[in-house]
Amino acid sequence: MELISTAYAEGAAAPQAGGDFSMIIVLAVCMIAVYFFIMRPNNKKRKEMQKLLDNLAVGDEVLTNGGIAGRIIKLPDNREYVLVEVCEGTVLQMKRNYVVAVLPKGTLLAVAVDKKSAPKGAAKNEKKAEEKKTELPPAVEKKLQGASEDKTEEQKA
Repeated sequence: MELISTAYAEGAAAPQAGGDFSMIIVLAVCMIAVYFFIMRPNNKKRKEMQKLLDNLAVGDEVLTNGGIAGRIIKLPDNREYVLVEVCEGTVLQMKRNYVVAVLPKGTLLAVAVDKKSAPKGAAKNEKKAEEKKTELPPAVEKKLQGASEDKTEEQKA
């Protein structure tokens, strides 16, 4: 008594014709998509950024990737760094590739004028806020003084 009958294949199934060719087509389409959606836009951005960095000039108002806005006052010969004046008397040396945008002329002047034309009460409120920040409770001041005295003693030793 045979529970499972023996099944015989009438013929081996032939492999699907063109199976390898369809896989090649799929891979080619994927590579083309990667080129158009990833590589090409990145190359365009890189070229634009390089053009921006090559066209930097003294007097340009720039924005850095850290959010610092300033005016270029010197471009050293090494072409790796720039000197940016943030405000009068404050100059920062930073790598050239940290510059992300050139601002329209007069942008920094407009910001400075806006701060000067702010209501007079705003300046008083800012000073009061600064005074409150610097006032410390007496116990905290004593601890800070004690810590600074300890450091000076350690430096002397």
